[in-house]
Amino acid sequence: MPAIGYTLRATREARGESIQDVAGALKLTGRQVEALETDRFDLLPGKAFARGFLRNYARHLQLDAAPLLAALDQFTAGDAMDLAPVSNAVGTMPSAGERLRPSSLPVALIAFGLFLLVLSGWYFNWFQQPVPNDELLAEENIMAPEPTAVDAPTFPPGTDPALQAAPEAIVTEAPAAAPAAPTTVSPPLVAEPTLPAPGLPAPAPVDTKPAADVAAGDRLDFRFERDAWFEVRDADNKVLFSGTGREGTAQEVTGKAPFRLVVGNARYVKLEHNGREFDMVPHIKVTVARFKVE
Repeated sequence: MPAIGYTLRATREARGESIQDVAGALKLTGRQVEALETDRFDLLPGKAFARGFLRNYARHLQLDAAPLLAALDQFTAGDAMDLAPVSNAVGTMPSAGERLRPSSLPVALIAFGLFLLVLSGWYFNWFQQPVPNDELLAEENIMAPEPTAVDAPTFPPGTDPALQAAPEAIVTEAPAAAPAAPTTVSPPLVAEPTLPAPGLPAPAPVDTKPAADVAAGDRLDFRFERDAWFEVRDADNKVLFSGTGREGTAQEVTGKAPFRLVVGNARYVKLEHNGREFDMVPHIKVTVARFKVE
């Protein structure tokens, strides 16, 4: 009988069909149709697939498939082909564009899932917020300082704390001079001192100037070129001042040295200690300066 491929090609041409017409109807590729028409069955996936393709092609051309299949068995009798039975030898083959095999789908899904896990871990680690350090907290306090428990009274800008503290120092020391006064009845205290009785020693005069000096202590003078928040603590860690200095103003703070200071926006603040200028620049980190004045 004529060759298998010749029979198929001659019948196809007699029907006026092209290779692409047959390939589209059978869901095959053009090369697979050409392999059937040229008896190149070795180019097909296996003998079982070759039989299925040939049966479908013969059915499409309205030919009897039995003699063609018998000729195929004789043609491939000497070839070491895979003769394992398949459950769906007549099934349709995927088109040329369908390249993804079903067996590779689970592997692709697993790989995609692992990629999503790695991506989500990187995302949350990248956007984790760091804990703010002390310098950032101090800089935030410049804009919105929180109320601070102040043990010592806070004086308004422009007033001298030494003048406010001096009367208290005088009052507290006045009783100390009372035992030295004579036991005789004397007139009430007036601007001029009362003379002691004859024969008794004169009472020691009360000197109020040292008390004022003690109350005044060391002095810090601030000048603000821009608004800046600052805090001053004395040697006993007592808050002497905590607040905001306004642009173009000055502030004087007195107390017991050494002082511990925190100054925000420090590059725009000038400081003098007991009349001598103090350089804060070496202590500035970002915009906040933390330092001690002896």
